Amino acid sequence: ERSRAECKAIKQFQRRFGIYPMTGRAGPVTANVARRLVRTDLDACDSGSAMTVCLDLTHQTMWVVRGGDVVLGPTPVRTGRAGLTTPAGHFRITEKKLRPISSYYDVPLPYWQRFVGDIGFHQTPSYLHEGPGSHGCVNLLPGDAVTLWRLTSVGVRVHSFGRKPGT
Repeated sequence: ERSRAECKAIKQFQRRFGIYPMTGRAGPVTANVARRLVRTDLDACDSGSAMTVCLDLTHQTMWVVRGGDVVLGPTPVRTGRAGLTTPAGHFRITEKKLRPISSYYDVPLPYWQRFVGDIGFHQTPSYLHEGPGSHGCVNLLPGDAVTLWRLTSVGVRVHSFGRKPGT
């Protein structure tokens, strides 16, 4: 049996990371997100001294480093599914658009930030914690998409590394 304080802490975690329903009980989705966050190695990102968006494909997490300090995250993300994988490598944000519509899938891509080809960061159009993955983009929780948008500018470095399980 969980104490009231434990249930409250779990509910806060669920709220922060967009896990529904927010029951205050740590079910499989809550446990999975917690595991991914704990296993994220913040030192694995090649951030240097410049602002860098770090994307751990293996753990499906993202964070931002500025001057050696983590200023966002780590937070869960959803990247490309098998056959439409999000690539690993060193990139830069090349375009930002506040509310574009995908020309391929005719869906809104709020807080769009392109970093390689037709792949970018944007607010998720669906529930982040289900499904096989995106069409290659990095889906973010709404609050994280806004924060990332405010932190970055065209030219900011992106280091994507690892490999999404199942791809």
